Amino acid sequence: MMSSSTLRSTISALVMMLIAGLAIPSAVAQSPGPKDTPATARDVLLLITEEVALEEGASTTVRYWWVQPDQPKWTESDAILRNALTQSGVDLVGLSSKVRISKIYRTPNLSLANAATLGSLVGAKRVLVGNITYERKKGIGALGLERVAATADVSLVSAESGETSALSRFTVEREGFSASADEALAQARQESTDALAALVSNTLMRGPGPVGVQAEEKFIGLRNAENALVLQKVKNFLEGLDQVESVGVRWASEGVVALEVNPGKKDAEDIIEYAIRALKNQSFEEFTLAARGTPSAEGLAEFSVSAGDQGQF
Repeated sequence: MMSSSTLRSTISALVMMLIAGLAIPSAVAQSPGPKDTPATARDVLLLITEEVALEEGASTTVRYWWVQPDQPKWTESDAILRNALTQSGVDLVGLSSKVRISKIYRTPNLSLANAATLGSLVGAKRVLVGNITYERKKGIGALGLERVAATADVSLVSAESGETSALSRFTVEREGFSASADEALAQARQESTDALAALVSNTLMRGPGPVGVQAEEKFIGLRNAENALVLQKVKNFLEGLDQVESVGVRWASEGVVALEVNPGKKDAEDIIEYAIRALKNQSFEEFTLAARGTPSAEGLAEFSVSAGDQGQF
């Protein structure tokens, strides 16, 4: 039979073991689980205002998703940009229906300070804020092409540091050409947002690639060629070359029309150079082409167009 002192010691030991056993689950419960893991530093909120002006004299159409944050309606530019950034590995902030955004911030073209504040409210680490404008320009009547210019001016700001200056700034300009203004707009929107996504993802992911300026293939420029015959003859010749499937107008400005070989396709540099050499050595009856030593724009192989032996074209 145990003595009273031995019994007390045994009970005390059992109690201590029981307390220790109960403490273990408590400690485990307090350790952070996967859902409590802090968000990565790449969590980004997009606050891009889209402005479209296709009709002369008509008011500009302005769209932005945060005008109705509980049920965001993404613009066409948002949709392309979000898809491209997600595919490149950028983490975009998901919106919760519990988040309430003051009407103060439900305006287009937010300032950097307001964008940073709004980003912190929804749990973002960084905010991509700015606008993309699409404007109808004078087309190329000789080819029956409408022209829409796209300009993106976007800044990356921190939503955590309290600093309102931009961490990075991105500017992209593109043009779309098509038989209809709507199709030209779609082309300009796709190309400008794709280029913007490439710049942003390269900066955020710190991967290889251009930052600030996106490299492009060389274009073939024709000066003084706003004539249907000249453009069609040159296009027909180029499209008859090996490995050249099609030729499109990339942009037109200040008397120069820039042609792109195999638009929408990344060509090897030797294919472009081959097309340029072939054009230098080609003779046309109706007009002549002379290669310009100093092109008017970077990345342009420029030719001057002049009348042929008949004196006109």
